[in-house]
Amino acid sequence: MPTISEEEIIKVKIIPDFSRVYPRNYSNYMSISHDEFGFTFTFCENKVELIEGMKDQLKKDADGNLCVSSPVVSQIVVSPLFIPKILEAIRLNYEKFQKKNLLKG
Repeated sequence: MPTISEEEIIKVKIIPDFSRVYPRNYSNYMSISHDEFGFTFTFCENKVELIEGMKDQLKKDADGNLCVSSPVVSQIVVSPLFIPKILEAIRLNYEKFQKKNLLKG
């Protein structure tokens, strides 16, 4: 595999292109799993009012925890190399969110 010298490296900023419309989904639950190839983020939408009316559908897992099925709204798989950037972006955005919302009162 050919190597790239320092002089050949070009830094490029990636800007999201919203010309193609993808659905924007709401999620109030996320689970994360991983394997040797990547991390999978699974987003679900729990509807509390439905869960309370579904007590007969609750099941217990191997640890004895009550469980209910929740609709998956999206799954995203990312490279392990991208995880540090995701963590930093979440940290920075959450700090901005906290500052903005704490000022509101």
